[in-house]
Amino acid sequence: MIHSAYKLLKSLISLVETDEDEIWIDYENKRFERVHDDTKPDFGCSFPPKEPSVKGLLDYLQENGYIIMEGYNEYCTLTYKALYYKQIVRNERLRYFLCSVFVPIILSVITSILTTTFLPELLSSLLQKLQ
Repeated sequence: MIHSAYKLLKSLISLVETDEDEIWIDYENKRFERVHDDTKPDFGCSFPPKEPSVKGLLDYLQENGYIIMEGYNEYCTLTYKALYYKQIVRNERLRYFLCSVFVPIILSVITSILTTTFLPELLSSLLQKLQ
């Protein structure tokens, strides 16, 4: 994920409490605000400073399944993938480590043990059958 998109996603995550909360994108004032009822206080944050294209970052997050844009791109909600981003990335790294590093090492150790243990006996029995 692009670093600036990750920073934007972190700021959006800080606004919501559940996956059903909507975030209003105020392009005029350059702010994100959580849509709420009157019993809860206002929560909002500014657009990232020095970011030339917040709209592009929002499109990127939508294309990758982190947010769902609604209402002529004025509202967005976060998906499961956005709310649990760190856990998903951690599980993907663990799966990569297991499949790419751990399994080949274990297979090579088992192969070495089998060949050093059974290969001499197999060769001797083969030689006896050939004679």
